[in-house]
Amino acid sequence: MEGKVDEAVEEVLAAEEAPTEEMTPVYINGRVVGYVEDPEGFVEEFRRLRREGVIDKRANIAYHEDLNEVHINCDRGRVVRPLLVVE
Repeated sequence: MEGKVDEAVEEVLAAEEAPTEEMTPVYINGRVVGYVEDPEGFVEEFRRLRREGVIDKRANIAYHEDLNEVHINCDRGRVVRPLLVVE
């Protein structure tokens, strides 16, 4: 499954073609870096990797379904509140 995120990140960072209507823009610190086809899966995998410590715990991600946008924030100076994840 980890390969899935690697592939998704590569697709996001290598997106050179014009996006289709089905694709979701991915923003990192307010800048569009690419597009993904499965935003919910991308966000789920990002969160899993963050919980495992692969991605810094201070990075956050949100999928805004109404806007069809994924936002990743990892810039300095952001206030981060601790959350307890219960599965």
